[in-house]
Parts: sequence; C-alpha cells; structure tokens
Amino acid sequence: MTDPVKKTGQANPESYQPETPKMMSMLEEAQDNMTPKEKTTGEPAIRTFQIQHDSFLFLGIENKIEDTVEKADMGKVWGDFFKAGGYDKIIPYQKESCPDMVVYHNNDPQYPVVYFIGKIVQNVDKVPDGYTLTEFPAREFLVVTTEWMATYDEIMGENGLWLLVRNQATVQIPDGYIRYDGPGSQIELIEIMGAERETADHKKEYRYEIWVPIKKQNQANPESYQPETPKMMSMLEEAQDSVAQQPIPEPVVAELEIVKHGAYRFIGKSVYVNVFFSDDKTLKEIRGLLWKQYDWVFAELDKLSEYASDEPHNAALCTWEIYSDDEKQIHGVNVGATQLMGYTVGRFMKAGTPVPENMNYIDILEGHMAKGWLIGFKKVDDISGPMQLDGMVREAVSSHGYNEASWRFAAEIYTKPNEDGVLSYGYYCSCNPSTP
Repeated sequence: MTDPVKKTGQANPESYQPETPKMMSMLEEAQDNMTPKEKTTGEPAIRTFQIQHDSFLFLGIENKIEDTVEKADMGKVWGDFFKAGGYDKIIPYQKESCPDMVVYHNNDPQYPVVYFIGKIVQNVDKVPDGYTLTEFPAREFLVVTTEWMATYDEIMGENGLWLLVRNQATVQIPDGYIRYDGPGSQIELIEIMGAERETADHKKEYRYEIWVPIKKQNQANPESYQPETPKMMSMLEEAQDSVAQQPIPEPVVAELEIVKHGAYRFIGKSVYVNVFFSDDKTLKEIRGLLWKQYDWVFAELDKLSEYASDEPHNAALCTWEIYSDDEKQIHGVNVGATQLMGYTVGRFMKAGTPVPENMNYIDILEGHMAKGWLIGFKKVDDISGPMQLDGMVREAVSSHGYNEASWRFAAEIYTKPNEDGVLSYGYYCSCNPSTP
C-alpha cells in the first residue's frame, strides 16, 4: 500500500515518516540522460511502477458479473454494497489504514469475472452476513497511476479513474515480464480507490491506482510464487569482503518462536534504495555506508538507556514505507514511484522515545513477531547462514498457523558476546495469525 512520505524539513510528524535520503545507485546515473515519457494529448501523464505483494486476506462483497463490468449495472452493484453495510462492517478488521479496493478475480468458473469490493484485513473472527473472506496469492504487479492530486473528487474524475481505465490495457509491461490476468490467474486487476499521502506542509494528496498482475516470462508456477524478502546486506558481508576465505563453524539453530510484542520506536540511521533496479554490489555499497558509522549511532542510543526496550540488541530494520517520486524511466517504463526498501541501523526502543538529532525513526505498532536464532560464533566474520535463516523463519511462520508479513518489517539482530565470547545472529519477521 502507498504510505505517506516524509519530506525533508518536516519537524513533527504524527506517525512514522522517516526522512528520505538521496538514493545512491547506478540506476540514477544511467537515467540522467533519459527523458521522461510525456503525453502530447493534454492529458495528465500516466505513471507506472513495479511492486511485489505478499498473499493477503480480503473481506468484502462479491458481485458475479455475467457479461462484462462495462455492461453491468454498477449503480445497483454499489447500492447493494452500501445497503448491506458497506465498509463499516470491514473497517474493524482492516489492515492498518488500507484504502478502499476492488479486486477483479476469476475464481468462479461460471462467471467471466467477479467484482469484489472490500479491503485487506487481518484477525477476522467472524465474517459479516453477506460478506466473503478470501485469501489471494502473492503477486507482482505493475501499478498504473497518475500524479498526486489535491482532492478526492479529482482522482474519481476524467483525469484520474477514467484516464487509467482507458490506458491500463495498453500500458507497456516491463522487459522480461508479461501480463498475468487471464484464465487461472486468480487476480485479473486491482483498483485502489484513493491512495493518499501527506505533503511537507501537512496537506493530503490523493491518486487512483490500478494494479495489473504480471509475471516473469519463464515463470512456470506462479500459483506457488512468494515474493522474496530482499537480501539484507550487513556489516557481516562488508567484513567478509575484506578477509580471506576462512573455515566457517557450523552454527546451532536455536528454537524458532512466535511472540506477541508491544509497540516500539526503532531509532537509527536509514537509507532507502530501489531494490528492483539495483544490483547486489550497489546495495552492498549503500548499506555498508551505514555500518561504517554504526558506532556513533549506538553511542547515541546508549545515552537513552531509560528508554531501552525488551529488545536491546543492535539491529538493522528492513521496511517498505517509502516510495520514490523521481521522474525517471527504464526501457520506456516510468518507474519513478517504485516502492523503496528502507535499511535502518539502530535499535528497538520504547514507544515514544525522543529521537536524537540527525537520526531517523520508525514507529512499530503492537503485533506478532517470528524470531529465529543462529548461535555459536566467535566473531562476526564467522557468522554464516543469515541468507538461510530468513527463509527458515518465514517457512516456520506458516507451519505455526501464521501469515508472514515481512513487507511490514523484518530485522537482522546482532548480539554482544556472552561471557564465553559467543555471538548469536537473529532474524525477526512481522507476522499475523491466520484466520481459523
């Protein structure tokens, strides 16, 4: 989902809105000489960007269309929706500030398309009468949208919704991908009816979005597709680059557990990077810049000992709350608003902890967290397995009756040596209880 973006100079954000540092990538360098694609018809420019989304629970009312949506009585469809209770019966279960949505799906073979009005939800203990709860698979999407607009009425008008409806079918698909909206695709289209953000002067802006499912051309089994959590580079990898190959001790995998956690404020120093169009070397360089200066970060946090939480370890938090606003393209596809991965080196502190100058913060709401540990290392250079551990933790989540939610946050955890000089490496992953 598109979250509010914090602009430089915003002094007192009411919710987590970390400062967006300048993106450092060879992508930008390559794009400097490219000219953004502009429309010559007088219409607003169409913007596209690529995202990946985990599987999700969707609660709403299904409308089984016998012909096409264009020929359906949409006045009756929406009238019946609100007569049945509309969004009021969904909001108690909605995931964070999820916007109103419509999912077009083809899961009923007796109908060409099902027009499913609702929201992404969690922790649904009882499905309201007349409503349907469905789990949709993870997918990659090409988001088709416009510039941000000042009012909700604008995005529902000719230069918002209807402009996108006219153009979504012919929009250019990224190289190496194809549309995945035909028979068997489950999701044919998603409409986001009012993504919003807050500007630097605290004004709200809106835009309509249409999500087109896509898949790689040679992807054999998209039904089992799960988007990868981006590889989290760390001080471990930078250290390993500068040392010769050494025998790596076999780690001991401690018990994987899922716990309910309280609210935290994660404080540290952040960078944000476009992982979809940056190579591993670039990602490592960007993240390495943070770990080179981690000493002063933790020195500042040590001064806030009265705000230390029950998670005292040094960590790197991975989040997805920022979108790029650059007007740049790759192969003719506007990827300016691509979702960025945030990598913040710091610690989990108590909620409401004052933020030191020149540091970033992310507020984390109470919820559930999966934890996994590798133990038995004598030095950071010896830690093996971080790239395996994240997968182990995420796999264990489903076997314990939860849905992994690493799109919300995930974290690398580094402990201090114990009395025997032994280090441990941990991987934390946000998760949600599965609906019974």
